[in-house]
Amino acid sequence: MPVCPEPSSSAIMPHVREWWTARCQESWDAEILAVLDICSLDAIAGRHGLSRASLVAIAERDPSACSEMIRMMRVLNIDPVEAAAEPQFAEMAERCAGCPSKGQCRNHLADGSAAAHLDDFCANAQQLNTMRATPHLLDRG
Repeated sequence: MPVCPEPSSSAIMPHVREWWTARCQESWDAEILAVLDICSLDAIAGRHGLSRASLVAIAERDPSACSEMIRMMRVLNIDPVEAAAEPQFAEMAERCAGCPSKGQCRNHLADGSAAAHLDDFCANAQQLNTMRATPHLLDRG
């Protein structure tokens, strides 16, 4: 395994956050992950508490992996960029990526009833409810 130089976290964080936000807002793109070098994959995965294998598995499992979670955050007035800095975010994204209730979630998001039925179908409901009660995570826009 190649030895990767340790970039300073302050230098890489804006790029990781920008990449993470774009991937979650649009879609996970396995093709982009495929062209990243091992050091970049490790840095991105590590920032979100994932292994490189987990990051790639999320991308391969569903091209839109955590897009429902990001949409749900917006419905709940949670700023996804601020939420991405929270320690539980990576676990939530992985849980969303493998969720068996994606169809139900998408239907509720489409018909505007997602917030009202969140606790009925979402494996991240408890964390999302905590986030929407946390002032610094709320979308101020």
